[in-house]
Amino acid sequence: MALRRTLTWLATYPAAASDRLIATSVMIARAHSAQLNALATTPRLPRSGHWMMGGMMSGMASEIEQRAKRAADELSVRFDMARREAGLEGSSSRLEIASYEAGGALGPLARLHDLILTELGRGEETKSEVEALMFSAARPVLVLPAGEHGASTARLNRLAIAWDGSRTATRAVHDAMPLLETASSVEIIAISDDKDMKHVLGAGSLSELLACHGIESKIREVKGSGKPTAVVLKRAVEEASADALVMGAYGHSRTREFVLGGATMGMLAGPEFPVLFSH
Repeated sequence: MALRRTLTWLATYPAAASDRLIATSVMIARAHSAQLNALATTPRLPRSGHWMMGGMMSGMASEIEQRAKRAADELSVRFDMARREAGLEGSSSRLEIASYEAGGALGPLARLHDLILTELGRGEETKSEVEALMFSAARPVLVLPAGEHGASTARLNRLAIAWDGSRTATRAVHDAMPLLETASSVEIIAISDDKDMKHVLGAGSLSELLACHGIESKIREVKGSGKPTAVVLKRAVEEASADALVMGAYGHSRTREFVLGGATMGMLAGPEFPVLFSH
């Protein structure tokens, strides 16, 4: 299996996407000889109708919008230059959208790609948009930690898989297969006391499936001991010296995750490494 078409979301608000996201996108597309496309989004901010505050708020909104448009121009130029230097086909485009609708608005375009790349900026607003993208895209979304400016790329040589035998975990594995096939090592992380595993296919069964695809894997069983799943996974990834994690997103409803807490929301709260989410 291989990636044939990837899409990079170049956000400009509240902070501009980093060169690291661009470099990582180029690295992955080049490894798979994939078409590399990008969409730069700029915000359309609301204006106040108040007779006194309206003018001042409108002026501030206009300034932010213009700054975002300049950032989109610069990002698109850097992206297209990096893509051409790598000898990759593709293009970049622009979309102006209400800031709170950006993630969902990417959905139709995202569905026509094999992998979506973005990064998690600082703040709840960015996290909400990444969540919306996961639900609307119907494609795997590789989320990098909050951007680091510079040309370094995120490492994706050593991959870990969060496995509980669920539908979302299974989909994540199959969605990530192109990356798993090119990884130098793959480790399956199973939290043995997380749930009743009697009727769940264990990590050994997944390892057998991966072997059918020519992928060697190791199994790391860990104890949750009542700790939040995200905390256990982050520690297990660190202990495995993995570069990135593959996991299913929102195996439960967003409402249940919000009320009870969940692995997806926990991983989106300040990830220290790239995570490929599949929903």
